[in-house]
Amino acid sequence: MKRLSGVLFAAGVLLALATVAAGCGDDSDRRAREYFEEIVEIASRHAGGAEAAQAAYDAVVAANLGEEEEVTAFLRLLDISSKSIRAEIADREKVDPPPKLEEAHLDLLAAARLVAKVYEDGFKSASDATTDAELEQGLRAVDYGPRLEEAQGQAEQACTRFQALADEAGIETQVC
Repeated sequence: MKRLSGVLFAAGVLLALATVAAGCGDDSDRRAREYFEEIVEIASRHAGGAEAAQAAYDAVVAANLGEEEEVTAFLRLLDISSKSIRAEIADREKVDPPPKLEEAHLDLLAAARLVAKVYEDGFKSASDATTDAELEQGLRAVDYGPRLEEAQGQAEQACTRFQALADEAGIETQVC
C-alpha cells in the first residue's frame, strides 16, 4: 500500500519551513524577516499532527497488521493531514504579508487549500472502506490520484516562487 507516497510530501512542502536568518537592511527587509519568522512559527505549530499520523501509518504498514488496519490508518492520515493543513491555513490567513510577498502568500494559501480539499474528498469518499478494493474504489470516485498530483504540482510551484522571493530579499529560509 504505497498510495500515500506523496500525501505528506505536499503537506510537507507547505508545512515544513526551516529557520529564518537575514542581515541588516531597511524597514521592508525587517518586515519581510518578521513575516517569514511568523510563517515558520505557524508551520512548526502545525507540523506535529500530520507527522504523528504519518508515523502511525508507516508503523502499521511496517508491522504488516493487515489490510483493514492499513486502510484505517491511511484514512486517518488523510483526515488528520487535511485538518492540520486547514488549521495552518486559518493561522496563515491572520498574517499580514508585506506587499511584495502578498501574491506569493495567497498562492501558498491556495495551494494548501487545494491539497487539503483533495485529502478531504478522498477521506469522505472512502471513509467506510475496510479493504484495499473499497479504498481504491472510493479514491477513484473522486479522481484522487490525478488531483493529488495536480495539487502537489501547484504546491511546488507556489513554494518555489515563495522561496525565490525570500532569496531575493536576502532572507535565508528553506521553504521547499
